Amino acid sequence: MSPVRLRRRPAQTSSPSCWQPQDRYSPSDEDPDPDTPSQRRGPSQDQSRVSTTAGSSSSRHAPQAAQSGQYCTQDCLRGLVEGGPLDMHCPNVRAHGERYHQIDRSNFLTRIRQQLSNDLDTNCNPVSLPGACGVLFRVRLKSHGYTVAAKCTPIDFVHCLEREATVYELLRPVQGIHVPVYLGNIDLETPYYYEGICELVHMMFLSFGGRLISKHLTSENKAYVTRSADYAAQAIHSLGVLHRDLMPRNMLWNAETGRVMVIDFERAEVVKPRTVLGDIPVNRKRKRQSASMPKQTGGRTSKFARERQRMATEIRRLAFE
Repeated sequence: MSPVRLRRRPAQTSSPSCWQPQDRYSPSDEDPDPDTPSQRRGPSQDQSRVSTTAGSSSSRHAPQAAQSGQYCTQDCLRGLVEGGPLDMHCPNVRAHGERYHQIDRSNFLTRIRQQLSNDLDTNCNPVSLPGACGVLFRVRLKSHGYTVAAKCTPIDFVHCLEREATVYELLRPVQGIHVPVYLGNIDLETPYYYEGICELVHMMFLSFGGRLISKHLTSENKAYVTRSADYAAQAIHSLGVLHRDLMPRNMLWNAETGRVMVIDFERAEVVKPRTVLGDIPVNRKRKRQSASMPKQTGGRTSKFARERQRMATEIRRLAFE
């Protein structure tokens, strides 16, 4: 791996979307909070916080207007994935088409792969310090204006993002509501040499998730935020996914939806439902029921319950800090 810094761009201070780096990084304290916990989407707040591009010593890295655009909305990207109509609230809707998306998810991935193979400097900017497995980028598809978050990782951690992608597919019913919208993964044809530290070779594309709940939580809204986090946990659990790291560092407040969004499923466990057995004889039914109850406390249901309890405890602790 080359020690030469081929691209030197200072990490930006916008909030993470779906990738939360290590604890030493946090979003800017200057980011505005919604006025109320239930405030809904608007052109201001999280969506209006653009990622400012820092220039390098090379003139070809000078900031461009296209590089400071706003992230697309959840409804916009869900429509792209599902083939629905455009979200007229999306700040980039004029570039997407008139009423319906001009491209689909597959075409988006093809186009973004081609764009990045030709140019890794324009419309592709790191917006955080490195995390445990990679770096968060803001990427814009120049031809159609789609602006999304991208988790980018070196070869050693590609399997983590590929595994996370399978979890996001299971969570498709709650994407854009309780978790970010998943658009797909690609291998970069040309590695991105990040700060001379490593070669980033793989990207996962997601919608903008929001800001850390630690930056949003107050004594006034803590009850609402805790309930929202619990709803998100229940929705994820209902699809058979145990997060296994459901801590505040992996929960974001999304001002667009007025909800908590859960991120980072690299460690998630898919818990299969218990096999349905045949009819139990009447004379054995009571015995089987009493014998099964202790097992249930250590099974699928209790795993989810314990995870929710730990999450609630950590949020309450955070509220008192």
